[in-house]
Amino acid sequence: MMTTKPLPLVVQLMLLRKHVPEGRGQISASPKGRQLRWFQSMRPHVLGATYQIELQYAEAHRPLVLVLSPDIQALAGDRKLPHTFATENGKPSLCLWFREDWNFSQPVVTTVIPWAAEWFWFFEHWLVTGEWLGGGRHDTPIALPMQPLAI
Repeated sequence: MMTTKPLPLVVQLMLLRKHVPEGRGQISASPKGRQLRWFQSMRPHVLGATYQIELQYAEAHRPLVLVLSPDIQALAGDRKLPHTFATENGKPSLCLWFREDWNFSQPVVTTVIPWAAEWFWFFEHWLVTGEWLGGGRHDTPIALPMQPLAI
């Protein structure tokens, strides 16, 4: 099995700044170790809502995409949010990929960020039709894995 070298957080941040200049972020210490936090707006399509997200990416942990606004649970009403993880701070984290779809050598700006925009497109369709077209393996919020992942 071939091992890939993780893309350093500083490189991830530089790529985000280059390709999403309207976003903002930094690397700082966290209880999980060094962590990249990135904030940006995204709109899944020209008629779509604008969503404020926070990407949290700590070394040896998979990136999380938290939805800061609007309150997507309020938009969903009494329905359970599809393809989300529950978080301690109450902000939903998007379920964006299968374990085999992403690895630490990949830039989040060309994987996780576009996947989040795609998730919002499917979310807006689900709000109207009740049908989730985004695929996946679960349709209810699940707990986030808190242990570090092997690199």
